[in-house]
Formats: sequence, structure tokens, C-alpha cells
Amino acid sequence: QLYKAQLIGFGTMRAAHQFADRLQQKNLPVRVQERHSKTAQGKEVIWYQVTTELFNDKQELMAFVERIQKEERLKDIRIVSC
Repeated sequence: QLYKAQLIGFGTMRAAHQFADRLQQKNLPVRVQERHSKTAQGKEVIWYQVTTELFNDKQELMAFVERIQKEERLKDIRIVSC
């Protein structure tokens, strides 16, 4: 089974890529994914989520996420299976 962590979301692609580039410079492999959501009024919104690459080992991913949380002061990171 494969796992990834959903790190943080941004309203613009530029902000998401700036954050992802900063992590990649620290040898933290991440990717930016475009997401589509609907507001309560039914309007579609596009936003950008920075996630980790896919991991086979959930424990390894959790250690990786802990490092990112400490270095970037992120909260509410979700680990999902793919």
C-alpha cells in the first residue's frame, strides 16, 4: 500500500510552487497538485496542495512528516493511503 501526506494548501500556484521549491532545496521530495472544490454557494474553486511523494512505508513517511512539521511549523498534516 502507498501513502502520502497532505502538507498545506495555497490559493495560488505560485505560492504553492515557492513552498515546494523551498522544501526540495532541503532534499524533501514534494509535489504540487491542483485541487477543485465547490463553495457552499456551488462555485468551483481551484487551489493547490503540496503533498509528499508516495511512500511504501507508513512509519518512514511519519518520520518524514515530523521533520517537515518541525522545520516548517506546519500543523494538521493528513496522511492518506493511495
